[in-house]
Amino acid sequence: MSNISDPIISISSGKKDAALGIIRISLGNKKIKKIINNLFNKKYFFPRLATFCRIIDNLKILDDVIVIYYPSPNSYNGEDIYEINSHGKKKKMLNILNFFLHKLKNYGIRVSERGEFTKRAYLNYKMDFFDVKNIYKNYYGKNIDYIKIKKIFISFLDEIFFLKMKICNYLEFNYYKSFNIKKNYLKILFFIKKFKKNLKEIFYFKNNIKISIIGKTNVGKSSLFNIILDKKRSIVDKNSGTTINYLSEKFFNSYIIDTAGINFKHKKTEKKGIKNTIKIIKNSDYLVIFLNKLKCYKKIKKILKKKKLIYVINKIDIINRKIFNKRIFFISCKKNLGIKLILKKIKKISFYEKKNKYFFYFKKNIKYIIKNTKKIYNEKDLDKIILILDKIYNKTCKLFYIKKKKIINEIFNHFCIGK
Repeated sequence: MSNISDPIISISSGKKDAALGIIRISLGNKKIKKIINNLFNKKYFFPRLATFCRIIDNLKILDDVIVIYYPSPNSYNGEDIYEINSHGKKKKMLNILNFFLHKLKNYGIRVSERGEFTKRAYLNYKMDFFDVKNIYKNYYGKNIDYIKIKKIFISFLDEIFFLKMKICNYLEFNYYKSFNIKKNYLKILFFIKKFKKNLKEIFYFKNNIKISIIGKTNVGKSSLFNIILDKKRSIVDKNSGTTINYLSEKFFNSYIIDTAGINFKHKKTEKKGIKNTIKIIKNSDYLVIFLNKLKCYKKIKKILKKKKLIYVINKIDIINRKIFNKRIFFISCKKNLGIKLILKKIKKISFYEKKNKYFFYFKKNIKYIIKNTKKIYNEKDLDKIILILDKIYNKTCKLFYIKKKKIINEIFNHFCIGK
């Protein structure tokens, strides 16, 4: 188990060769600032000032670098951070990484996990849930304005707060000649309707569903792939092993992937394609699995057990007897039989968007807020309305900072290492 107070290090610019490389060190709760300064041969670093340094290990120069020091609490994640700008050669960056891992091993330094820098920023209250989702959006290029959604939630909180203040002023000082709860109730309802519209965008990772078409060679995978896309994207031929590499195409909110045929008695040319197919199977959400020639699945049984499967039998025009099974789609790509049903199923999946653990957390809290908002309208006792408003306000605030470990881990597992 990783400790959130450990010092962490990571190559934030990626491990491929480039002109520049960025390595980040976050110190956690450990007071090792002087030790790191000594490793750079410096007594002191001025905050946010680019400083030239030479990293030396056993009289050998590892690299000439530019170091920027960000002191806590005014850094990205609220901890002391050193940002090392080095030459972007992969070997040089790994040498620097290993140098710090070796020199600081007694202080518990380790390589960061996925999204751990941002995770620490979230846990140190440097950003809220909506800010984290906005970073995710920028990284993956999603067209969702989470800051706008955040403003709607803040406006809702303001409305709850002002209604509570109005009631308190009315009870204590008789500040308002007449107090109409219905007008304020309608305002609150307006905000609830507004953020209910935006809720789906908060919960889902869009365009992330992968539907792969798998099966033995020459069973009609590429033919079905072309029919789904309504264009000749993949080569179709009578000879087996035509698809050597995979093909991927966007289809509504998903990606349809045509894979190389699974044939463990393969030719040398098919070997790479089969390796890629197994990788794709592992990373797919749904598998359109051809049941023609079942023996090919024996070696990947364990992987298939964890996946959602759509069973297909092709070439039913060759079979004389009538077959019916609710769990299996019987089709003929050549004669266009049974295609409408499987297309309907794949379209349904393609419009579906992944629900995450925090979807259910939000849904539960939003239901609670709506339930208590309805109580305001029917309640005549103003003191009781104040108590209800407090409950609504506190529940809404919890949506900004989710504290459940499973939900936090799920959010940050989608980030890259070094973010």
